[in-house]
Amino acid sequence: MNLYLKNNFFLKTPPKSLDRMIDVFPSDQQEMIITQLSNCLQAVVSQRLIERQDHPGRVMASEIMKINHGIRACMIERKFEQLIGLIQIGTQEGMHTIDESLAHLLINKHISINDALLHCRDEDYIKENFDSAQTSAKS
Repeated sequence: MNLYLKNNFFLKTPPKSLDRMIDVFPSDQQEMIITQLSNCLQAVVSQRLIERQDHPGRVMASEIMKINHGIRACMIERKFEQLIGLIQIGTQEGMHTIDESLAHLLINKHISINDALLHCRDEDYIKENFDSAQTSAKS
């Protein structure tokens, strides 16, 4: 069985989604649940709909975490704090962070800098990408 988890409610990141999903089970069953999840889960997609600045409506910013050996090991060891770093280095596997998605939307002028900063995990990353794009546009 393959399982995909789409998160678009109150949990903002794949690690928080996994942690929340596991925490609903009694503590004596959580190890078994983690093992089962790590074996059947294929990906976790988190999304946020953000007000567009280029025209009326909303645009989706997303974070995609595909389950690979490193992520599976972190799940089993419950080292969820390491998952973001693994997502960042997993771009060749189709993964990306919410900050990468927000930076892309910001650089392409779909969202405002204020909205990007409101929804990001790392404000410095957003500011650096925005400043770099502004500098490139002036050249």
